[in-house]
Amino acid sequence: MLWSLRSPETEDLNFIKNSWLKSYRDNPAVALANNMTYFRHMHGIIDRLLCSPTTRVVVACDPGMPGQIFGYGVAEAVGDSLHLHWIYTKHPFRNFGILKDIEAELLKVPHATVSYSIRTKITDKLNQKRQYNYDPFVLWSK
Repeated sequence: MLWSLRSPETEDLNFIKNSWLKSYRDNPAVALANNMTYFRHMHGIIDRLLCSPTTRVVVACDPGMPGQIFGYGVAEAVGDSLHLHWIYTKHPFRNFGILKDIEAELLKVPHATVSYSIRTKITDKLNQKRQYNYDPFVLWSK
């Protein structure tokens, strides 16, 4: 494996928040919101998720330089369900299997069902094989 998976360090959190906020900004679900509204609400949602004891974050990084992040995933266990909230890979590291490894690591949390809370082109493509339930209300209720 050319990358390792680990839990996030405190210094990773700014990157996670910033990249999530920027990469989701143009999603049709929020595209019409003005920047002030979008960033205020999404920043609050992301902060609450990252601070929740039921949330798991997995970071993919360079094994020799753990501070060099390739991508990350955020999932939350609620009862017997696992909600995949966000999986992100930096552009230069896409299509190497990092996203699939992050997803597999997140799925190790015991669960009966899996849903995803944010639709993107990538989640739509992945879900053609996996048939996860799409539930945006889990994210918005945070």
